[in-house]
Amino acid sequence: MAPDQHVVRPWVVTSVFPRLPCRSRWAFRTGVLALGVLLAVFAFLHWQPPLIGISALGLPLLFGVYLKETDAFEDMSVSSLAAVAFLAAAIGTGWSFTLNAIWSVTYDDVLGTPMTPPEQLINLVLIPIGGVVLMLIPAVAVRIWRPDVREALDGYAIGAVSALFFTAAGTITQQASQFSNGLVAKDFPSDALFATAVVRGVAAPLTAVAIGGLIGATLWFKRRTDPTPARRRYIVTSPVFAITVAALTYIGQNGIDYMWIPYAEIVGLYAAITVVALLVLRIVLHSTVLGEAAPDTTPDQPVLCPQCTHVVPDRAYCVNCGVAAGAASRSSRKARRANRPVPAGSAPEGP
Repeated sequence: MAPDQHVVRPWVVTSVFPRLPCRSRWAFRTGVLALGVLLAVFAFLHWQPPLIGISALGLPLLFGVYLKETDAFEDMSVSSLAAVAFLAAAIGTGWSFTLNAIWSVTYDDVLGTPMTPPEQLINLVLIPIGGVVLMLIPAVAVRIWRPDVREALDGYAIGAVSALFFTAAGTITQQASQFSNGLVAKDFPSDALFATAVVRGVAAPLTAVAIGGLIGATLWFKRRTDPTPARRRYIVTSPVFAITVAALTYIGQNGIDYMWIPYAEIVGLYAAITVVALLVLRIVLHSTVLGEAAPDTTPDQPVLCPQCTHVVPDRAYCVNCGVAAGAASRSSRKARRANRPVPAGSAPEGP
């Protein structure tokens, strides 16, 4: 995916957009940076409605551009992707309304009434686990349909779409009451708005991509049949591992929301959990791409590598940069094999 970057470094662009060719990375880095700048500007101006809108829809829109750039709408069913997004948004909206009803009964933030043990179990453990389960229902439904082709990065895209739209719908639903404050939220302190921008606009969507993506990748992972000594890799390619990481991640984030600590500490804790989630995502994607069944190849034929742009033998891995052939879209692989490079001297001469 990104042979020039170490696996255990949480690079945002190559983690969230793993199939991007090198030539497109700068554009998506610019897009991610633009989202961050917009969030900071709206928080500084106290413009709460656009801050909520960018927080909820910024990364999902950019992820849609990524799907278009990497031929996802050609490799996968457009109707399936649209159904996943719509169903995830509907479930996320319903879940947010349900949470508001649960919180009104089990937790009194105004009076500061301490929670009883059953309320702690519900609010701190069962609610985040329930959110993880609901968030991935659309992706699991697509997987149950048993797609003809199973590649980990396809599953990553479907799981990420499911989690992103679930989170976006929840953010808009929970923050909808703030639109009544008008364009400028004069009564909100600046540190609260900046914390909201980081938590809801950066940490929440990035964590959603990481969690949804790693679960989707493990659900679509198809293990190689040839003997390989790297059996330990299959621990992190198991859906059980991914679901465990997801539950722990959201239990941790949910616990932060109940802490009476300064906004700076809240931002720091959310950022730490997001970084860990991205690291786990990189490790899982690296392991699934290396460990899954290799696409059909013809080693005696040349092909153009989309990452390093060298002409190399058509193998499971590029002999020049080491990137896996499966890291490119199926449409890209098909097009490059249909138009293989030929030596200059062997080109047919014109009349």
